[in-house]
Amino acid sequence: ADQMIGYIKEMRIRYGFRRFMLTAPSKEFRYTGFPDRSVFEAIGRDIVSVKKALAGVDVEIGWWCVTTIRIGKGPFQSIVRMNGSIANEACCPLDKNYQKTFSEHVATVVRIARPFWINFEDDYHLNGGCFCPLHLEEFARRQGKYYPREVLQELFNSNRPERFKLLETWGKLSRESLAELAASVRKAVDEIAPETRLCLCQSGASEREGNFTEIVTKAFAGKTRPAVRVRGASYFSDTPQDIPLSIFSTLWDRQTLPADFELIHESDTFPHTRFFISSSKLKTMMTAVLAYGLDDSLFYATQYLENPLEERGYCEMFLAEAKRFATLRSVAKKSRVEGCEIFRRPGTS
Repeated sequence: ADQMIGYIKEMRIRYGFRRFMLTAPSKEFRYTGFPDRSVFEAIGRDIVSVKKALAGVDVEIGWWCVTTIRIGKGPFQSIVRMNGSIANEACCPLDKNYQKTFSEHVATVVRIARPFWINFEDDYHLNGGCFCPLHLEEFARRQGKYYPREVLQELFNSNRPERFKLLETWGKLSRESLAELAASVRKAVDEIAPETRLCLCQSGASEREGNFTEIVTKAFAGKTRPAVRVRGASYFSDTPQDIPLSIFSTLWDRQTLPADFELIHESDTFPHTRFFISSSKLKTMMTAVLAYGLDDSLFYATQYLENPLEERGYCEMFLAEAKRFATLRSVAKKSRVEGCEIFRRPGTS
């Protein structure tokens, strides 16, 4: 812990970083089972200890909840895929008991630690769609007719005329079920610290599951400014040719999501050293998305190893480019993107 505190201080003093996210709980719970309240109490205590150790240092400490829906098997309804297989590690967001338990767990951390910001990992999705009894029953209520999973599977994979209307209705149910869980979390947090910012980390499945980014972001936000970390990373690639593809959806999101949304780029360099993605490529991507009008970057500055500052390539790049990034962001806010526009509907590309 002392070593981590030292790293944070150095990153603040040398490189100017001011906001830091502590990640927990471990994704191992997906395979060992749903974590109990004590796990989240420990997370809260860890955040408090870091904040105390950094008292007097101009930093803000947030929490990145890295297991949300794919959080491990518990006494809840698991997500059922279209083919009937069960995603045992994923909980259905329509399960009221899961909503209550997960919301209370998040509230536990807020009550103990008061993180200024909470990210919800991009496992916040339905694993391709949930066809569990809860979803099928709600779909039947909305349609006035019960469709067994097998029938929906056949219809959704067919060219029959009714397919498109059913898919539209199913997408609406999918996004509203995810928003219902987000609203439950927001309500629990509001009872303790309503100023806390809650931020969705957008999943690559967001468009295929009812295009849920906007409604879920609003549900998490409550009365605070809506914030979403939009996708736009390039994994295991250091070629410039894939940059337009990697950040195309980022531009689309800035053009189509409400103007008051705070959009944060996924400046993710997995596996987090410049020997897989160069500092130059990361700089190019960040320059482009700031020109698109994005507000900020969730910046993966360090490697995921015992010595995070052993390799400083990304940090040094940011130090050299920080003023240019800030200027570009300021100019972009007074401008609009122009040029050729590709016609596109969510879920079609």
